[in-house]
Amino acid sequence: MRVLIIERGQLMSQFESRTGPIRIGSSSGNQVHIPDVKISPHQLTIDTDNTGAWWLTVNDLLRPTLVNRSIVKDRVQLRQRDEIELGQFLLRIFVEPDGEMSQTTAGSDEAWHQRMVNVTRSHGESLPLGTILARHDKPVTLARELLEQFSLLGMRVERLGATQDVMMPVLRAALRAFGGRRAWIGLRKASRGDFNYQSALDHRGALIPRPSTSVVMQSRCLEEGQYLCVPRIPQEGLGAAMGAPLVYESTHIGMLYVENDAADTGYDESTLDQFSALACCVAMPIGDVMRKAAVERQAVLNHELAVAREVQDAVTPHALPHWDHLQVAAYRYPGARAACDFYDIVQLKDKSASLLVARVTAQGAHLPRFMAEVRAAFRMSAVHNDSPAVLIRALNWLLLSGDNTRFIDAAAVHIAAEGGVGSYCVAGQRVLVGCIHAGGGCDPFAAPNVPAIGQVRQVHYEAHPFQLGRGDTVVLATDGANAAASASGEAFGVEAMHDSLCDSVGNAPGQVLHEFDEDLRAFLANGGKAGEDITVLLARRS
Repeated sequence: MRVLIIERGQLMSQFESRTGPIRIGSSSGNQVHIPDVKISPHQLTIDTDNTGAWWLTVNDLLRPTLVNRSIVKDRVQLRQRDEIELGQFLLRIFVEPDGEMSQTTAGSDEAWHQRMVNVTRSHGESLPLGTILARHDKPVTLARELLEQFSLLGMRVERLGATQDVMMPVLRAALRAFGGRRAWIGLRKASRGDFNYQSALDHRGALIPRPSTSVVMQSRCLEEGQYLCVPRIPQEGLGAAMGAPLVYESTHIGMLYVENDAADTGYDESTLDQFSALACCVAMPIGDVMRKAAVERQAVLNHELAVAREVQDAVTPHALPHWDHLQVAAYRYPGARAACDFYDIVQLKDKSASLLVARVTAQGAHLPRFMAEVRAAFRMSAVHNDSPAVLIRALNWLLLSGDNTRFIDAAAVHIAAEGGVGSYCVAGQRVLVGCIHAGGGCDPFAAPNVPAIGQVRQVHYEAHPFQLGRGDTVVLATDGANAAASASGEAFGVEAMHDSLCDSVGNAPGQVLHEFDEDLRAFLANGGKAGEDITVLLARRS
């Protein structure tokens, strides 16, 4: 008789016996232990009769037992591939001939191991059959010496300041305590998702790639919260392996893993209990270190945002130029996560208008520095009456650093106030240029697919001409509206900004932006947030 224990479609373990009785229930003393308190301690018994047939007896009728999806209350005979359902657990029964069972029992360890591998594959389970599984609430017994050792390790880890620093002491302790040859740890900031930090170490102290068996264990450890022991890894030269989730305040913040070689002493259920205790002892201090690091990082980000906002306000024009035949207005809604937008409007020597809107992508001190340099270059360009294309090319030459994490999306526009003849130049994809026509409708200007400023050295930025009719309005904007969301998570989006601006056609630019601000604030009311700056410049020919 062979019994496969399956939980939620995943194979947990197996039990084999030539004779009965086989006791099944939630008590750990049963041959088949079902870790579910809703099941009776001694729910079922399987035994044989004089003919060698296998029979199932239900000991507790208050808890339903299903055989092949039918409730069973009496003694029933079991046949090949019968399925017994107990809550979320499924027991698949294989009634094997005595000869086959005798051959398996008397066979070599290698034959038994190969059979385990074959059965594992046939049932679609990634973990080897025979894997020992435990849960977070399972009681463990630990020697005083180990408890003191793990507690001292936890105290040492808690004194460390950076998340990266906690991994090596834990890996060394796992290798030392369990005679491991390789150990791995992975940590993540969120309860789900990829690991933000991970490291693997061998017994000689050398950094190594992540062991493949840890990848197989990952979903069980992190998604199911299971502690796993593979007594024998089905790979030549490898021995046993153990994996455990790192649980911090009911959240799985990572995973710890250790393995040895085939010639080493194997791991069993008692070893898994000790490894689980190690994981529990280090999980809390690791979580505290990660939380402290997150708080400190957020404080740094808040300071950087405050500095960037202060510089942004300093380089923002507080008064706009005046033209007899051109009305201009500017608007910026500050983002909660980043102060990243810059705009400027100046009057050139020939009385034409020059407008610039830019979105700066950079971190730390580079963000306010880029804003200051863009403003200085724009003002110098205005002194020389340069075209928009000359300005964008000059900025690309000045700010090119070879670091693709720092760049600027920008749009520059020149407009002759009296004739309405203008030109524009765009760099990057996160700025928008278009026209609101006096008769209604809003058309975007053609935006070539060119890199942002500071990304590529040899870029030929070109100026494109346009004609602004009387009553028409040029629009320059960043795409921060895409990062604005209501409390329910609905995005405001560039299209809503486009519709709001076009709905106010015919009004003065200042009135148009006032109505847009009302629409945006109404959308963000009751808990909505704009993660990034939203900037709009309008220039209307009267």
